[in-house]
Amino acid sequence: SRKGGRLSREEYLKLPAKMAPAFQGLGAKESLEDLPGDRRGTRDLVYDLFEMYEELRAKLNAYDLSDVIFNLSSRLQRFPMDALPLETIFVDETQDFTQAELAVFVGVCQDKNAMFFSGDTAQTIAAGVGFRFEDLRVIFYQAEQDRQKAAAGQEVVAVPMVRQLKINYRTHNGILSAAAAIVDLIQTFFTGTVDRLPPEVGFHQGPKPK
Repeated sequence: SRKGGRLSREEYLKLPAKMAPAFQGLGAKESLEDLPGDRRGTRDLVYDLFEMYEELRAKLNAYDLSDVIFNLSSRLQRFPMDALPLETIFVDETQDFTQAELAVFVGVCQDKNAMFFSGDTAQTIAAGVGFRFEDLRVIFYQAEQDRQKAAAGQEVVAVPMVRQLKINYRTHNGILSAAAAIVDLIQTFFTGTVDRLPPEVGFHQGPKPK
């Protein structure tokens, strides 16, 4: 929704910690003048790298996936898909989509209350994607805010509940326990990068380690 499809430096620096937990930003009441002298591990340095990347991309007259999604989103805002409505959308492996891609899915779906998303935040394999189901809920919240600003008569967009499938029928408890220990480390050292959910329980105990 922002001009050019990008955050300003200050907007990026002031993102909540849960939205960009890997690098240090600024508090809500801080300004650019409050940046530390040593910028290692800060979002300010990351933004410098982003601007260098954007400059190189422009020189090469190239584009990336983010450019494609922004272009598609902008076109959909100008030319809605009224002629070919999508009544419902089912998405699997949701954790491998960026928020921008998921926002496009929500935007083109005619009945936003009939959408279904499934995935596992601890199984993200797409580079540069940090997905949480709580972030997906924010997209539906924003869709409802947009509906309230638009013409009356549209159906209320409900923020969906996250429902966990707690029993794993494919993997036994021995492997699940080992995987849970790794997820615990991720939650401890990379707070906010994955959803905090109760550990899965296997349908089988499995063989003892040899």
